[in-house]
Amino acid sequence: MISAEDEKKMKLLNPKVKTKVIPAGVMSDLLNLKKCDVENESIAFLGSLDWFPNYDSICWFIESVMTKLVEKRPGLKLYIYGGGVPKDFYIPSFLKDNIIIKGFVDDVWKEILSKELVVVPLRIGSGIRIKILELLASGQNVITTSIGAEGIPVENEKHLLIADTAMEFVDKIDQFLNKSFANFEMIQNGKELIASNFTWEIIAEKFEKLYMSVQ
Repeated sequence: MISAEDEKKMKLLNPKVKTKVIPAGVMSDLLNLKKCDVENESIAFLGSLDWFPNYDSICWFIESVMTKLVEKRPGLKLYIYGGGVPKDFYIPSFLKDNIIIKGFVDDVWKEILSKELVVVPLRIGSGIRIKILELLASGQNVITTSIGAEGIPVENEKHLLIADTAMEFVDKIDQFLNKSFANFEMIQNGKELIASNFTWEIIAEKFEKLYMSVQ
């Protein structure tokens, strides 16, 4: 299993099944990246919108969070990266200047790391969100939900920010942009967490040990 939550669900189906939790991993090269030329009052969303949990999350975020955020920060920009954007994707007219659909770009990490914060407002899903592992490895600040953080041993306000309601997202993003959190320390803590637990080198070693133990 790739997360302890998935293991719990499997045990409910069959308490006798033998399981082992080994998470997904990320390329260690991402640990060499860092933020650069950061645009003020910029947030980003990364994910293909032809996967329903992503589509659901960004639609909810625009309707429930962005509409309130721009009241506090009229100059805030949300950049959306990834494919699968429907032709009829709805953006309220008063947010046309605040939401930029970028789609596919030549260098997604250069783009993502030039934004202040990445939002991962997932409301459904299981397993581990690999993009959160990748974002933490790259040195980006992240805000996500409890579901988004599921399966990753992160602490709220230590490695990233966690919010579950629209107003929690609004308040925490506003505070983050006001530098009310230890933004740089969260980046360092996130990188250390990934380097110690989630590189493919570490994951491969765990698989090898498991394989040898059942010989």
